[in-house]
Amino acid sequence: MDFICTKADLLHSIQIVSKAIPSTTTERVLLNVLLKLDNNTLSCCATDNRISIKQELTINSDDSGEISLPGHLLGDILQSLQTVKADEIKIETDEDFKVLISSETASYTMRGTDPRNFPLIPAPEGDIEFSIKGSLLKTIIKQISITTSSNATENQGYDKALFQAIDGMLTTATTDTVRLAVREDQIEDLPDFEIMIPIHTLEELSKIIDTSADIKILLNEEQISFSFGETEFQSRLCPKGFPDFRQIIPKDSSRTITLDVKDFKDSIKGVMPVVKDSKGKVTLNVEEDKIVISAQSQDGSAKREIDALVKGEPLELAFSAKFILDFLSIADCHKITMNITSSIHPTTIKPTDEEISYLYLLMPIHV
Repeated sequence: MDFICTKADLLHSIQIVSKAIPSTTTERVLLNVLLKLDNNTLSCCATDNRISIKQELTINSDDSGEISLPGHLLGDILQSLQTVKADEIKIETDEDFKVLISSETASYTMRGTDPRNFPLIPAPEGDIEFSIKGSLLKTIIKQISITTSSNATENQGYDKALFQAIDGMLTTATTDTVRLAVREDQIEDLPDFEIMIPIHTLEELSKIIDTSADIKILLNEEQISFSFGETEFQSRLCPKGFPDFRQIIPKDSSRTITLDVKDFKDSIKGVMPVVKDSKGKVTLNVEEDKIVISAQSQDGSAKREIDALVKGEPLELAFSAKFILDFLSIADCHKITMNITSSIHPTTIKPTDEEISYLYLLMPIHV
């Protein structure tokens, strides 16, 4: 299999599919990328057996064939070739899977492996199909992923996100049992479904989403695929099962606080130095027209005041500073509203703009 292509385009393709290469694995073949040439199309593929990514590149070649190559080494070589003046590179392979990569006066050799040993990546299929704007999907992932981690041990197994569609409304939610993030978005021509998507999938997908594209989604009981441009991203789904989160969202609140996001964020960060080596608890004293934010540890104490629109009686409550900052960093709004029942019941925080249907629920820390 011999071909010539643009070095920048091939590097871009390898960098995209490399998101599916695992950081550690006992299966060495999963550290490879598969290059397959057919009908003037070069397909680059990688998988970790949970997600798989395929990127297609149109090139001018009458040849065909395939080879499996170490993904990170190939990426490093292509990156180093970007300093060569020539725009194109030539890749030649032989029957023993030896590869010669050359461009102008630079050349590299690699040892590939039999492509038949590379895991089979099936074509996307599913009985449910719809589209969503790339910019919206990226925002959804960003805003619901703050309560979770791809490390399941950190979140007691809640390393997955709920995607539920009913009557054209897409509800997405995540939780770590201490906090909850929920979004609702109206999507045109959306069929009804309910699935659980691994957080690992969403994190890697978010890195390569084309925000200007419409994302075509296909799903069945076991798989979901996202297609946009020349990229095809597939993932296994998690078994169904998610807490009945609607039951824990308070229906009423005794206090409502409206705050400026920047002022609130700056004030939280402002008291953090004295608690940076502890659990990061900050106390909020809700008064008539302001909030006093304070923190203390054996090393010292700090206090900041910010103006607020307060409805309800004064109250003192405490939260993890990190958990509040997580929300403020991705809320994408200028003002937020906090609905508080008491110092021991869940508090909900959401953008004041009613057009943004995004809610963050957080359990207080005992004062």
